[in-house]
Amino acid sequence: MPALERFGRFEILRRVDSGGMAEVLVARERLDEGTVRLVALKRLLAHLADDPEYVRLFRDEARLALLIDHPNVCRAFGSGVEAGQAFITMEWIHGVSLAELLERARAGLPLPVALHILVSVADAVHFTHALKDASGRLLCVVHRDISPPNIMIGFDGSVKILDFGLAKSRTQSVSTVTGLVKGKLRYLAPEQLEEGAEIDWRIDVFSLGLCGYEALTGRPLFDHDDPIEAAKAIQAYTTPPSILAVRPDVPPAVEPILARALARAPEQRYPSAMKMKSALRDALGSVDPGFSAASLRAYVREQFPVEAVSFL
Repeated sequence: MPALERFGRFEILRRVDSGGMAEVLVARERLDEGTVRLVALKRLLAHLADDPEYVRLFRDEARLALLIDHPNVCRAFGSGVEAGQAFITMEWIHGVSLAELLERARAGLPLPVALHILVSVADAVHFTHALKDASGRLLCVVHRDISPPNIMIGFDGSVKILDFGLAKSRTQSVSTVTGLVKGKLRYLAPEQLEEGAEIDWRIDVFSLGLCGYEALTGRPLFDHDDPIEAAKAIQAYTTPPSILAVRPDVPPAVEPILARALARAPEQRYPSAMKMKSALRDALGSVDPGFSAASLRAYVREQFPVEAVSFL
């Protein structure tokens, strides 16, 4: 067996993902008291370690992540620099992303499963939108990347949102990095593609609506792999589609919830993610009032029986 890569006090077990700015790894962290824990280690890519813009952007993400303490948000433990590379340590979530779950359930998720996940995500989104600093000042956090790959479903029945790398807030020391796409294209709100448009928390509500549509139908609303075609579809978008036309078994009460979240005009969307959560929770209560985290745990383990018992 080859020797494990060491990164300071971490032993790298495997790479999970790599993006334009950072990579995510599963690592064993040796703590001061001699204990060991598994963590998700997010590490700035080596070739960006000396780029001041990317370093500041990465530190902004760490600063914001450490402020957020909510059961439906992946918890950050700490941050630092090792061998010139900035890193963030986070809880390792043993589970699958909503994107992976949707690949397994191609026709859409069972109604209570989808609604439970959406309620959990809406609660987390509202918490981040309402986050304040120590002086009580609203931080104006906007995630900007609410999408199925960034929603984790744990094999313990937990639901957690990931990745505040593109989030916008008052904690930022740098506003942007030239050329960085803010959010996965097919999950953007229309105003994100409009030059000079005001961007606020309502884009997260729209993105959550897109996640809901896909969770219930099994296909993205903006179903284009080509980025140019996806951008054209988003820019041409005017009216929320009828989900009942795609999936007739969806309760009629659900359609207006998604339609409001997916309104083209931001002022016509929900005034807060909490209002959307309340509507979704009522819909879940009418479908399956007893559905819980234990129910989700049983469902996701049934879909991924091998992965559920293989911790890594």
